[in-house]
Amino acid sequence: MRLNPWEIVYLSYMKIAISELSHHPLNSEIYELDNIDDLASSISELGLLQALVIDKQNKIISGNRRFAALKKLGWESVTVQQIDVEQRAAEFIVHYNKQRVKKVKEILNEYRVLK
Repeated sequence: MRLNPWEIVYLSYMKIAISELSHHPLNSEIYELDNIDDLASSISELGLLQALVIDKQNKIISGNRRFAALKKLGWESVTVQQIDVEQRAAEFIVHYNKQRVKKVKEILNEYRVLK
């Protein structure tokens, strides 16, 4: 199924407590969280350059590595963009990670969750 950008319901940008967020369970089935120390160092130096994207249940659709880095840095809150992904979370997670340099295992995991 193709993503139609007009079907995405962008709910809002908001600030939310880190403690209210969690990794989407599909993310750990597809991707590994790596290079968190380097990312934390970058965030420490420049700040968070891109908001996390969450669903209506505060599960992270995009930004799981950033989330891990923010927790490591001790942030208490973060700006997020909330979207309504309904039953299409796997598609959104994979599409938000198109630019990511992936391991072969991660590419195979993407295929598995999308079929």
